Amino acid sequence: MISVCMATFNGEKYIKEQIESILSQLSFVDELIVSDDGSTDKTLDIIESFHDNRIRVLHHSPVEGSAFKKATSNFENALRHAKGEYIFLSDQDDIWHNDKIVKCMKVLDKHLCVQHTRNCFADGASCIFPPNLRVANSLFESILFLPSCFTGCCLAFNRRLLDLALPIPESVNVHDGWIGCLAFMSKDLVILNENLIDYRVNESTVSYGKSRNSLMKKITYRLNIFVKVIMRFYFMNR
Repeated sequence: MISVCMATFNGEKYIKEQIESILSQLSFVDELIVSDDGSTDKTLDIIESFHDNRIRVLHHSPVEGSAFKKATSNFENALRHAKGEYIFLSDQDDIWHNDKIVKCMKVLDKHLCVQHTRNCFADGASCIFPPNLRVANSLFESILFLPSCFTGCCLAFNRRLLDLALPIPESVNVHDGWIGCLAFMSKDLVILNENLIDYRVNESTVSYGKSRNSLMKKITYRLNIFVKVIMRFYFMNR
């Protein structure tokens, strides 16, 4: 069984096309879990209009903090309710290529986690494009160059990694970085050099622009993730 976990917030403009691109690849026993952060537009109406029993909608109460923190909490809510053996993460405004699941499942049949590449396209004049995927050679490098090494919408993994990743520590604001680092530690992360989604970059996308945090705060935050990953991986695998 496959669980696709999607976090939404005021996504009425693009969500119909995204859901269509996902459902067309799911079997009747799979599920699409949507955790909504209190949308005030027609997002929920559009989702309900599908009348598809594979879709489960969860109502999540937004948390305080940065956009990264809000997204992580929303995604974690969806992940906690996933029933499948295989987990896919999904943004609300991308478009999945029609062979995404098939190609990822070929990898997941033998490996813990897969990350594919993406085709980025702009949807606005003032968009900031994300960095290209960076393949890290060490856990230190993975964390140092966050968020370049792991992108949630390009990640898929099996339940063993999900069980290891949950709960996400309160001090960690990047769900994909957290999951990706744990996968890296397992030495069973496969990088698939194929664009399997069209990744929409618009003004509402969580910014990849220059961070306003001080150098000390950046260092402290990454050290915290490093310690948390090491502790989780070794204590949970004893």
